[in-house]
Amino acid sequence: MTVNEKNYQWSGSLSKRTKTDYIVLHHAAAAMCTADDIHRWHLNNGWAGIGYHLFVRKNGEIYRGRPIDTVGAHCLNYNSRSIGICAEGAYDSTDTSMPAAQKAALMWLVAELRKVYKTAKVVQHKELTATSCPGRYFPFEEILKGEAANPPADIPSDWAEAAWDWVRGAGITDGTNPQGAITREQVAVMLYRFAARAGLL
Repeated sequence: MTVNEKNYQWSGSLSKRTKTDYIVLHHAAAAMCTADDIHRWHLNNGWAGIGYHLFVRKNGEIYRGRPIDTVGAHCLNYNSRSIGICAEGAYDSTDTSMPAAQKAALMWLVAELRKVYKTAKVVQHKELTATSCPGRYFPFEEILKGEAANPPADIPSDWAEAAWDWVRGAGITDGTNPQGAITREQVAVMLYRFAARAGLL
């Protein structure tokens, strides 16, 4: 997975963050929105711009918000020592379950950040301030466990998606477990199916 970089027009300067004690998870409280929407909303709040450092859409796409080493605007009294991650969705009302792609992206993102910020505690926004964010339907425990730090078995990596769709459509593979280990027997069967399809047998 990758983080899509964004160029924002900031209203004022951003301060560097000197420590990272928390990785704070949020929801957007909006069933559908983009990083640009949040940037606009936060500008309207009188802030420098998008207050989160990372934004994850329902389709699993990850976007940069504020530079990762700057002070955010997402958790009162903790901005100077935390990273803020926001998930598209209203997980306290209309969104009662999280799409698999978004959940996998959040698991991956949290796992990657933990590698860098080894002592930081992963928390929900509501653990630090009086709010319901990220909502009662937000799968925090699953994300925290990070058991799917890589995408789930039925979702190929971005770089392999086109090729995987082709081999599945051609009947060379059954389309399951794209990131699983493969035996020599399975390789032989896939090559045999490809040769048969190409008329080489």
